[in-house]
Amino acid sequence: LEADLQVIRSSQNAYSLSSRLPNEVLEKIFLEHATNVYWDWEEDTKLRWFRVAQVCRRWREVAVSSAPLWSTIILSHPEFMKLMVARSKRMPL
Repeated sequence: LEADLQVIRSSQNAYSLSSRLPNEVLEKIFLEHATNVYWDWEEDTKLRWFRVAQVCRRWREVAVSSAPLWSTIILSHPEFMKLMVARSKRMPL
């Protein structure tokens, strides 16, 4: 029953307009959002862009696989910084 419910929830997301966007477009939107957040002077607000990875499974996959999104390191959060360095792959930091 749980597996059936998961399939239903996933298929519901597939019909939303944002799910029809190509991964490349989503990535550009995420990068633009992250760039705007980085200009905020409060250090804790710089992590707000990460919320896009919590919207749905597809958005998480796109966000996690986007090396440019992870290439701006936030030094005030050491644990998160390690994750960002790992996910930035070979992008210049």
